[in-house]
Amino acid sequence: MSKPSPQRQPFILENTLARIGLLPWARIRGGFIQVLAPEWLYDLAVYFCWPVNWVIAAIASRFPSRYGANDWPLDAELVPAKLAKPELPLQEIREIIRRRDDTRLVDGDLWALFDSLPGPTANDMMGNWRGKVVRTGSWLDVAAALLEEPLRAIGVQWGKRFFSPYRGDPFILLFGESVILPVPVWGNVSMPEISIRGKLGAAMTYDHQPWKDHFRVLDDGKSSGRRMMLGNWMSREKNGGWFTLEGLPELDQQIQDLLVRSPY
Repeated sequence: MSKPSPQRQPFILENTLARIGLLPWARIRGGFIQVLAPEWLYDLAVYFCWPVNWVIAAIASRFPSRYGANDWPLDAELVPAKLAKPELPLQEIREIIRRRDDTRLVDGDLWALFDSLPGPTANDMMGNWRGKVVRTGSWLDVAAALLEEPLRAIGVQWGKRFFSPYRGDPFILLFGESVILPVPVWGNVSMPEISIRGKLGAAMTYDHQPWKDHFRVLDDGKSSGRRMMLGNWMSREKNGGWFTLEGLPELDQQIQDLLVRSPY
């Protein structure tokens, strides 16, 4: 009896080139332009931007307070059950954040809200998002003053974009919400589901930086039609600041065939 012929295996080089890409390219559909960058460009950008990124990580994780202060993931005195009652009702805090204005909130109140919200899965994070810093006197407030506000003044917003649990843009620029340009200075990111403060949720993890963005579902979009995530940027697991991500379903429609969701 003759043996069955083995199935043809995929051409490894061909698949590898398709994954890492050769040149940036653009998807133009329905009046939207989404620029995509190859994998090698992210790694190259991180190499050249390493000195600046190292300073960002060091300052955000260690100053101005001593390194052991306010360790929200590990400090037994800061667990959810021991937090002080928020200055404002949680629903009011949610409504303030949902407005996407510059109202300043208390860091501890944000943690109380964060602890009360459900954690998203990695698949929940796929697609395009526009961002907004939530003011609490954190290091991200500095980024808002130096970057977010000047961009907003000329009609440009920042955001994030995720294609799969292992590929994403931690920083994109949205020009009039119709042109999306990736800025690869911080490299590629993955989206594992990580437990923090006793709850599992998707966390954007940088391939080359000691940073993580932990997310909670602020609005599932069932009533409003537009999802929103509350995010916390941590440098070496020290609180670096708060922000929101608002979903852009009209842009997601243009790249549905490029999104790869986990089957698990």
